[in-house]
Amino acid sequence: MEQSYQNAITLVNKGVESLEKKKTKEAIAQFQEADKYIKQQLKLFQQQKQNQLYPKLQQMDKMITDKLSQLQTRVKDEVQIKIKQEQKVKAPSTKKETPKKEQLVQLTRLEPPKDQKRTILNQNPHNQLKAETPIKPQVKETPPKAKPVQIAKVDFTPPVRQEKQAKPTPTQPTPVKPAVKTTPQAENPVTLKQQANIAPKQPNPTEPTPVKPQNPAQKPKYDPKAAILKEKQQKAEQIPQLEIGTFIPPQNDPMLSNLILATETKTAFTNSLISPMLRPDLFTGNRKAPKSILLAGPSGTGKTYVTRAVANECKLPLITASAGQILNKFVGESEKQLQKLFEAANKQKCILFLDEIDSFLQKRSDSDAEHSRRLKTEFLQLVDGVQTQNVNFVLVAATNRPQDLDDAARRRFETKVYVGLPQQEQRFLVLKQLLQKDKSSISEQQIHKLATITERYSVADLTILAQKAALKAIEGVNLMDLTTVRPVSYQDYVDAMRDVKPSNSIEDIKKLEDWWRQ
Repeated sequence: MEQSYQNAITLVNKGVESLEKKKTKEAIAQFQEADKYIKQQLKLFQQQKQNQLYPKLQQMDKMITDKLSQLQTRVKDEVQIKIKQEQKVKAPSTKKETPKKEQLVQLTRLEPPKDQKRTILNQNPHNQLKAETPIKPQVKETPPKAKPVQIAKVDFTPPVRQEKQAKPTPTQPTPVKPAVKTTPQAENPVTLKQQANIAPKQPNPTEPTPVKPQNPAQKPKYDPKAAILKEKQQKAEQIPQLEIGTFIPPQNDPMLSNLILATETKTAFTNSLISPMLRPDLFTGNRKAPKSILLAGPSGTGKTYVTRAVANECKLPLITASAGQILNKFVGESEKQLQKLFEAANKQKCILFLDEIDSFLQKRSDSDAEHSRRLKTEFLQLVDGVQTQNVNFVLVAATNRPQDLDDAARRRFETKVYVGLPQQEQRFLVLKQLLQKDKSSISEQQIHKLATITERYSVADLTILAQKAALKAIEGVNLMDLTTVRPVSYQDYVDAMRDVKPSNSIEDIKKLEDWWRQ
């Protein structure tokens, strides 16, 4: 049953296609065949009126019969028009027939314009009488083509009734179109597609697909990359913009517990900074935490890096500034820069780190310039305010030459921490950590030998030494033909030591150690 119903629908669609191709007779035959299928099904469903297809078949049958009647009347009208036109052409013109209004309109088109008449009379003056009554030529009328009925597939809607056109004027003639009998259209026609519940056509790939609205209840998928970018943007927005200095938020690396330092240095940082920040309730009275700390030690020992690790352990941001950012060539600007730096640090709980303070806090003498004295005085007053007032930050200053600092400035720092050169055990751990970054054939015994012969080497010096030794593995080799790199050997480190020397002299180290023992 459903197969017959589908066959009827396909025949209806074929009839629509033949109508579009102006094949009316084929369309009528296809509609009639579809009507037969539907009437057969209606006879079978007379006893089963409760079936779902029965009302759909009734509506389809009614629509097809209406469409057949329209097409048949249309065909009859076209045939009658053709017969009348053929009779007019074959009939002899013995009697002068009075032309109808429509014919007069068509004859006026063939009359030459007034300007053309005058030129004809001037050329042939003997034909003046004949020109006054011009002969009207008989023209064979071509039958106007009937307008095809435009019907969309499946959705059968009757053609719209054409409005009567106004009578044409002789200056602007328009061809007369025969009227077509049409049936009035329903206000809300029901299409076969809606009644037969036919599956919709497949979408055209060239047409853009409509965007489906997102369901607010449905949660979006988690995108790890987008989450990381969003977190970075949020952190960047939280970072305040400083006029002077650099703001470094707390991070997970480096940490003081992971650094290779002397036990005394780690204990000093823990007692003076980390423990008071983590348990401020315990450090009261005489155990009050210091607000200003001086770091002293040879260059390359990692004073800045250690301060950053301490800030991460305390989970506090770090504001760093060097002497080059504070000093200004204009008179009075250096003091203002220093004041702005301390004010910015006091806005939140943080660690303020000043590097190379020996460049502007040297011992005072009679030969000092006026602006240098004012800057030292301003710094001493600010450090006094850090100790006496309830400020939110801790001041940490670093220097390579503590013996050259002004006595008053050195006295104002409550705690002093010495960051010395790594000893033999610490150098062994540093070299072992650096060798893990490259392929090497160096044994632990050879690492101990390297730690022994690299005395007075700082952590920075050992890092440069490892870089030079790694480059020795590819020296003197054609890099374009190289496929594998040989591992770094003990001899590469020995050869690299000829180029990399310790950055601190024996005299400088002795002066620093003597100052620390005082």
